[in-house]
Amino acid sequence: MLYVGIFFLVFAAILFFAKRSEEEKLGYIKGIETSNARDLIDEVKSITERMGKAGSFRRLVELKGIIKCDNPLTSEVAKQKCVYYTMTVTRKTEEDYEEKDAKTGQSVRKTRQKTDTVASNSQTVPFYVEDATGKVLVNPNGAELDPVRVVDKFEAGQVNTGQSISVGGFSFTLSGSSFGSALSPGHRVLGYNFTESVLPLERRVYVLGEASDSDGELTVKAPKDKGRFIVSLKSEEELMAAGASSAQFMGIGMVVSGLLGLGLIIYSFIR
Repeated sequence: MLYVGIFFLVFAAILFFAKRSEEEKLGYIKGIETSNARDLIDEVKSITERMGKAGSFRRLVELKGIIKCDNPLTSEVAKQKCVYYTMTVTRKTEEDYEEKDAKTGQSVRKTRQKTDTVASNSQTVPFYVEDATGKVLVNPNGAELDPVRVVDKFEAGQVNTGQSISVGGFSFTLSGSSFGSALSPGHRVLGYNFTESVLPLERRVYVLGEASDSDGELTVKAPKDKGRFIVSLKSEEELMAAGASSAQFMGIGMVVSGLLGLGLIIYSFIR
């Protein structure tokens, strides 16, 4: 009982910090006004002229526009043009095992399932956010990315080492390193699940990060000091609504878990 109570208190602490992080994110989204590309570029030029050199501009900005890129990526599974993708192939297996029955003491045959990753990859490239006034470069490395899921498919069946497996335009051969060790007797491969998420071209995007001209071109990237870096296909209003809802549920969970944990600890001592 004591350890269960401690577990709930630890969980409450985790929810507290997660809630605080979500509220901090909401504070940045709400507190930073949207800039357009032309005004931002003009501001950088003005500061450069006053200072007599480039590299002096640095502040948090919020941009909204369309994703543009001259040299985009092609996602591995969906073969979609994008500026970011992440793909994963997981293998689902089933195994037989024996467990002693608590009442009879006899061995009972059961089955359980397991999932492991056999392939994964993710890539990003810099892109432009274009609005009606111009465009600004974004380096998405280190951002809180919010892509869209374009593939989520399960392919049933066994594939042995050296054989190929494919979905859509993606194909790979299961080698000894990716496939892992041979399955022991009683194990069965149920199939493989393919997932892929992307930030596609020509989609509206919300970007919050630090704009700086220190690299020679005005670029929005991860803040050097305090701040958040968000790249999302959701609108500002959708992000605010989702964040507020998450913070509310975390707050409720934190209070409930904390009270339950404290109650169980007290009960364990007075029992």
